[in-house]
Amino acid sequence: MSHVAKLVTTNSFFDLSGQLRKELAGRREGFHEPATAGLAIAVFISLIIVVWAIYALIVHGASMPPWALVLGIVFMFVPPGPIVTLILVYATRGAQRSRSRSRSRSRCKSR
Repeated sequence: MSHVAKLVTTNSFFDLSGQLRKELAGRREGFHEPATAGLAIAVFISLIIVVWAIYALIVHGASMPPWALVLGIVFMFVPPGPIVTLILVYATRGAQRSRSRSRSRSRCKSR
């Protein structure tokens, strides 16, 4: 009888596990996992760009024309602003120095 009891319990165990798998599969079909990993990566990259833009404004602010510095600060508060600020900073960072150098060179040549 113990052999028969083992057979019955083993068979019923596999039947129960099969039913449980079917039930869990049905629950998984209706379950949609939120895309939190992609959102977390996007927020992390955005924060890196914002910190980079602030750093670039601080470091290169002295060598930028005043209008570019003001626009860089204003663009920090516009949605695509930090990217525009980075472009503006790196496009105009040597503009003030190159103007002063060209003026001093022209003065030296005229003497």
